[in-house]
Amino acid sequence: MKVARVKRNALADRWDPLGVIYALPEGEGWRQVGDRAMVASSLRLYMLDADLQQMPLYRVPDLAGDTLEPPIEYWQKDSLEGIPEKLRLHQMQPGDVAITQLAPPRATWGTEATPRLPLADNWFMVRGLKEAEGFWLTQYLNHPAIQQRLANQVSGTLLPRLSARDIKGLSYPPVPEEAGDLAIRWADLEADHFSALEALQKLQTELEEKITATLPDLPDARSPAFFSPELLDDVLLPGFAHLGRFQAELDLLGWRPLKEWVQSTRWGRGRLKGEDSPDLRVLRLSDVNERFGFKLPEESAVNSRLSNLQAAPLEPGEVLLSTLGSAPKVVFNHPPMTEPGLDGTDRPHEIYLTDYWVRLKSSWPGALALVLNTPVVKWQLAQSTIGVVQQMVSREALSQVRVPPLLNGSDGEEFHQSLCLTLEKLAEVQKNQGEIRVKVRYLIDQALQEVGL
Repeated sequence: MKVARVKRNALADRWDPLGVIYALPEGEGWRQVGDRAMVASSLRLYMLDADLQQMPLYRVPDLAGDTLEPPIEYWQKDSLEGIPEKLRLHQMQPGDVAITQLAPPRATWGTEATPRLPLADNWFMVRGLKEAEGFWLTQYLNHPAIQQRLANQVSGTLLPRLSARDIKGLSYPPVPEEAGDLAIRWADLEADHFSALEALQKLQTELEEKITATLPDLPDARSPAFFSPELLDDVLLPGFAHLGRFQAELDLLGWRPLKEWVQSTRWGRGRLKGEDSPDLRVLRLSDVNERFGFKLPEESAVNSRLSNLQAAPLEPGEVLLSTLGSAPKVVFNHPPMTEPGLDGTDRPHEIYLTDYWVRLKSSWPGALALVLNTPVVKWQLAQSTIGVVQQMVSREALSQVRVPPLLNGSDGEEFHQSLCLTLEKLAEVQKNQGEIRVKVRYLIDQALQEVGL
């Protein structure tokens, strides 16, 4: 049993051991959020009219690390002038701190560059703090030690969540002088971050417009239609029949089957061999974001004799497509995540793949990744799914997905180079933000050490 010395007021609400051991720290000069700013809950989505629910909103899944990333619908809107007056109070403003309600909580800080969308469902908004103080509070809430303590303070067993009282009563250390400069640097990096995201979306839109200019409309797979026998597959589902006729039309336009880019020698062949339970990084669907990247997977034990891991790790510049047809994921491993090697030079992390990922190779892999992310390819994958629960795409069906011929021309090179430059800019921003996090965490560690934590 761990022993801890606590103050009497720490026992006021909780008497169980975890509540005492993980009591939130306090110290001389520390401030409570409720004394410094207004705390409000986000709007409830179910209370909105159906048309308002379709507008761009910040939901918890839009929080990538400690940065909000607008949904795709935002980039497709010309302006946000149509936001009703009753929603404007919930818009993310510069200086706001948004905190997720579910444990463990995560926080993000609004800057001038942050798109001003309303927060919807499971958020708290802290408004009224000065620039450096809002940035400092955000980083404090994202500190692992504080997240652990907050997670043990909240109520509920199935979905433990924070209350507004928890946020208002939260104490945080005085803002150090260094926080002001770090906040300014962070805001500049956020401007670069959103600029790169906008460039990425424009690039995707440009490619979609180019390949759909002469494309027939996507058929409604639920509508009845007559088909010639040669278009009917072994699977007698309406979606498969519509898919067969649509792909025949694409063939007339010069579209090619995806099997020409699939690395068949690695797909389903070659298993990782070695000792039982090695610690490996395995890429999962939940690790992948919407901009062709992914967060670094945690190392975990894997029984290689029973696993479906492919033998070769992910390579720089490789393109991946998931076999989950109902919600396909696309990865373009550029620039690759690296770690320092024994010789002092950086080397790519070894990240392994299951058979839920298909490897693809192209002269212009960036263009291929953009193509795989288009509605016409996603529609083909959705019609190719089998299974009620997992909605997977078979190897044969995935190989027959049609892609446009631009992958082999000068257009393919141009789209590839543009995507590489955009992803490199995003990676540089993330690297610089990581350096700022390290500096801020050091300052927070010092403040926690002063109160005996």
